[in-house]
Amino acid sequence: MRGVCLLATVLVAISVPVASARQAANSVTFTDTTGEPDVADITTVTVSNDDNGLIALQVDIANEPALIPGMVVAVDVDSDGDAATGFGPAGIEYAFAVSATGGSFNRWNGTGFEQPATPSFSGSYANGVATFRISAKDLGGSRAFTFFAMASVGVDTSTPTTDRAPDEGQALYAYDVRIAPKLVAGKATTLPSPARHGRFVTVRLPVAISDTGDPAASPLVTCSARVATKALPARRKSFSHGVASCAFLVPATARGKTLRGTIAVTLRSVRVSRPFAVRVS
Repeated sequence: MRGVCLLATVLVAISVPVASARQAANSVTFTDTTGEPDVADITTVTVSNDDNGLIALQVDIANEPALIPGMVVAVDVDSDGDAATGFGPAGIEYAFAVSATGGSFNRWNGTGFEQPATPSFSGSYANGVATFRISAKDLGGSRAFTFFAMASVGVDTSTPTTDRAPDEGQALYAYDVRIAPKLVAGKATTLPSPARHGRFVTVRLPVAISDTGDPAASPLVTCSARVATKALPARRKSFSHGVASCAFLVPATARGKTLRGTIAVTLRSVRVSRPFAVRVS
């Protein structure tokens, strides 16, 4: 939309609801209204991230293939979801921009914006696209944030015009950083050991997510077991406090034999498994 530029150090949002978007895999594309004359007209904003948490944000401006004098493209981020913190009505913690002089990364420190050394950040403009890259770690480690983009032409004049995406009065864009978990599994153990014929045996497998060190949350537990050629169904499966468990009823005829199987944990398409074997007494 057209309006008066609010660019001082950053561009300030005045709306804080959350907008919907078209999403494919881990890339989200937000569509802005177009056809606005006499402005750098934002058409889409696309956000994605890789498994290392590096965020790429692209602002498409179809009618400006190159940066013109006085043109600035900026993105303001509310990284904590709290409008009461940060700068302005939307609670902006981070702001980055690109102009003819290059890219800049700004962080709110409680009283003003500072420009810390941020090796993961880059800002560029080519072929009508402003591209920003920043690690989620440099956005306070946020895995979910809201934001808006603005393109301003003539910031050196008293009344420059801007295009804001989303339009003023509409919900801020929302994005979730999704990083494939790295599951780290320990050794599968059985209780009791040896197992007892005609009784239950429980198989346990500790699993943690390596990027946080915290126990994996809400994974899928799958198990298989057999004694000789006889397959045994898992009677109970669970995951609690970083430990996957499966319980099997050992056949009464299994005395002196070995129960063998596999226990696995799957979280967001990432899977780890471990074999187990226990003698039956």
